[in-house]
Amino acid sequence: MPPDPFLKWVGPIPTDPLEYVFEYKLGWDDVSDLQQKTSILTFDLEKKLTAEDCKILADQMIEQDPCEVEYLFLARNEIGDEGVAHLCRAIAEGACPKLLTVDFSENELSDEAFISLCGVIKDCKRFRDIIFSGNYLTDKGFAALHEVFKRDEWPGIERLNLSGAQYNRHEISDASFAPFARDLADGNIKAIRLEELEMSDNDIGDEGYAAFAVAIQRGNLRKLKSLYFTANLITNEGAKALAEAIANNKRTKLFDIRLGFQWIHDPYHERVTKEVGKEAIMAAGKTLGRKVECILAPLDV
Repeated sequence: MPPDPFLKWVGPIPTDPLEYVFEYKLGWDDVSDLQQKTSILTFDLEKKLTAEDCKILADQMIEQDPCEVEYLFLARNEIGDEGVAHLCRAIAEGACPKLLTVDFSENELSDEAFISLCGVIKDCKRFRDIIFSGNYLTDKGFAALHEVFKRDEWPGIERLNLSGAQYNRHEISDASFAPFARDLADGNIKAIRLEELEMSDNDIGDEGYAAFAVAIQRGNLRKLKSLYFTANLITNEGAKALAEAIANNKRTKLFDIRLGFQWIHDPYHERVTKEVGKEAIMAAGKTLGRKVECILAPLDV
């Protein structure tokens, strides 16, 4: 069972590094618990993991040879790129071959950490979910992901969450996303199990979005259910391209589309909002014979 988030630490804080990380910060009974753990998660925001804590964790994961970990839920810590590098070292050494999901959201990570992760997930044959939201991703990091798909190293991927945040946007643009989407459309790369793509708060525009729509239209993303592109640079043109794609591939499972209001940068770098393509998306839903959820809630600026 997961640790009780309301259980307060009693007694002096441990000075032994292993006890400090595993018992005090992770809330385990003993460091030996790692041998049977399928999930590693943090639950107390006052006990955030650091890069040094990740080094200790990675060393112990390697010691298990291998461990049983399937889920790494380390959102909202302070592990930084260095901490991810330690965990990637453990993955590269075969410490967690059963790994399914990683959540590194809001850890002040950059392209460096994401590229490290892209380089080692091939060693986890069952890997399916990555959540990397609220960090500092750019086209450089997404281009590394594109290369992973070219090498077909993530055949089981089901969820990709690379969203930024409203006041901490990622900078993935059409420069890297459009080539990825075109390769999907042309069948040069595959994402046959992808169910959810979350790319909100980036700088993707009509070119990339329309290319991705072509991949949907051609039946290359048949399991895709959820598509989140809130607060990018998409206009009615991109939204209509998606609507046309859905209308021409009735076997698509896509039903949850979130475009929201797109960020448009004027010459004074002020942010304004613009509603995009809602009627076109709704019409596509009618073509499918079911309701397509398209969220475009008002946003005050």
